[in-house]
Parts: sequence; C-alpha cells; structure tokens
Amino acid sequence: MKRIFETEGPGGSVRLDHKMRVGLEPLDPRELTQPVLVKAKMDDGRQHDAQEFLSFLINGLNDEYVKVIKLLNEHRKQVLENGDENGDGVVNGESTKLDSSEIFASADAENNKWGSIKDGKSLVKSLKSTESTDSWEAVTSKTQKRTQKALEPEETMTTKADISPISKMFNGTTAYLIEESTKIEHKGSSYANSAKPQIRKNVLTKSTEPYLCLGLDLVSPTDPNHKYKTVTECLDALSKEGQLDGYVYKDRKVPNATRRLVIDELPTVLVLHLKRFAYDFETNESHKLHNDIEVPAVLTMPKSLTKQSNKYNLFAIIYHHGQKLSTGHYTADVKTVNNWWCGCDDERIWITADRNEKCHGTRTPYLLLYLNEMDTK
Repeated sequence: MKRIFETEGPGGSVRLDHKMRVGLEPLDPRELTQPVLVKAKMDDGRQHDAQEFLSFLINGLNDEYVKVIKLLNEHRKQVLENGDENGDGVVNGESTKLDSSEIFASADAENNKWGSIKDGKSLVKSLKSTESTDSWEAVTSKTQKRTQKALEPEETMTTKADISPISKMFNGTTAYLIEESTKIEHKGSSYANSAKPQIRKNVLTKSTEPYLCLGLDLVSPTDPNHKYKTVTECLDALSKEGQLDGYVYKDRKVPNATRRLVIDELPTVLVLHLKRFAYDFETNESHKLHNDIEVPAVLTMPKSLTKQSNKYNLFAIIYHHGQKLSTGHYTADVKTVNNWWCGCDDERIWITADRNEKCHGTRTPYLLLYLNEMDTK
C-alpha cells in the first residue's frame, strides 16, 4: 500500500511516516518514536524526560494539524476565487487539488519548529463591562447581585491556543485569580450573624491559559518535611492561597490580596505530572523524591480546585526507575479494552487482570493519564 505522507528533504528529513497496513502486519513503535526523537533533539543516546517528550509529541501533532487545515482553507479560498463554481477542484479542465507532499512541504516552510509549545498562542485582554448585552435581565436579589459582581474579575487576561481535535482532547484551562478580602458588616451582634460568612472575596484580575500537563508537587513548598500521600492531596495543594504583600491594583494598594490557581476547563484526557525531582542547592544537583503516592483508579477533582464535578478513570501510568533524572529507565502500565492491564518494558509486553500497585526499588509513578468518565460510557 502506498504511503500517506512521504518522507522529504535533504538527508531524509524527519516526518511521522504513517503507512496503510494490511491484515495483522505488526507496527514497530520505532517508526513513530524515532522521527519525533530526532525532531525533539532527544536522539543523542542519553536519558531524557518522558513528560517533555509527551508534551513535544502532542504539541507537534496539534501544530501540524492546525497548519494543514489553514493551508487547505487558503487553497480552497483561492480555488473559489479562480472560478471553481462547482466545487469539484477543476478549473478550465485542470485539477487544482493538492497532494499530501505539497501540503506538508508548505507546512514545513511556514514553520519548522515542530512541537514548539509557544506556537499558535495569542494574548487577549478584556475589562469587565457594566453594560448588559442582553435585552432581558434575570430577576435576582441584591445579595445575589453583590455575590455575582464579586466573582466577576475586574480585568481578565486570556491566553488562547489554536483549536484542533488534539487540543480538544488534551488541553484544559487554568486561571490565576488575584482576590481582595473584605470584611462583611452584619447588622446587630446576634448568634445568627456569627454563623454567616464574615469575609467576602472580590476577584480583581483573572489570567487564564491552556495547559497540557498538570504538574503536582509531592512535597509542601512551605514545609519540606510535609510529604503528600495521595493524588487528591497534591491537587488540593494547587489551589492554596498565597499572600501578596504590597500588591497595587489601579494605583490602589490592596492590603489583603491573595493569589490562587483554579481550573476553568478540564480536558477529555487528564495528564498529571508527579514532580519527582527537586533541586538541592547544597549539592547543586537534582535528587529524586521516592515518597509513595496513592494513585486512585477513579479520580474526583477537588471542589477547591474546580467547580466541574468530572470523574476520571485511570488508563495509563508511566513509571520512572532510577535515582536521577539524567539516568534510569521508563516503563508503563496501560489499560486495555477488556479492563486488563498491559505492562510495557521495552520489548517485553505482558497482560495481567489487575494492575500491580506496589512499587519495588526505585520504580515510582511519574505520569498519570486519566480519561473523563463520560467518554468511557
């Protein structure tokens, strides 16, 4: 069968070389991984980070898709302008259709930084509007209006990325909120008032940006002796408030300003990166954190981090074996269609009914991949 995408360029330039296969002909994973390693400059024989490779691969696939769609749309527009009224790709008896080699050669010429994380992003700034765009206004109480107004940020900074099936599957959106705490004055000093909220938080600014992997600290940033024990505890730590001393907003000093992270949108595939390596300032080297982390088969996102009540099913784990980031070995457990687990260690592949949750030696979970429960039904 012919190749869908041809390899081009001097010296056999690298491209994912997908082939249409017949029957049960096996697929050698090196046909896919080796070209990406070359593109990522990770083919030097040394140990490289699995999270960096995964991010590079997914971002590269997203960029390639977006470039091809843009080129096809531009070509379609030119064809219509040149008189292809029937839309069959034929003008004056000649075909105007592009083949795959032309498309990808143009995509490479446009930008050869395949997998660049910064590609396709733009920053959009908006201010809170006091005017309603709807001719109908919902009937709400004064208390509800005050609460809603406090939750709306005065200023919003949004980093947007190009939309593709890849980004829709893997990308979520995080938001950093800078909030001002003000005391609520209740009338009277009754016991009932003491049970009411005493502090109101007004959102001053909101900065949103897409994410691919959520990085989770395994140790408290403020207390090195406090090691987290569960994935949920690690996620909760993401949303902890940080005090901002001397913060100034619109020429006004805010005495009680705090900053915290929330998740606005959750992806279909949630990738959690357990930060196993910490820098030691005394030795000027990174060392590995071996503390055990409980990995749930079904993950419910903490309410402190997101308002969405999505549940996620674990379907893959990538383990790191070794003491250092620059050395070691990676293995993986992947759930198959019959809910059995497939262990992967280079050429060794085995199937078990249940996942081995115990970690032996230096084998520790490093990347966790979860699938939205709604997409598994």
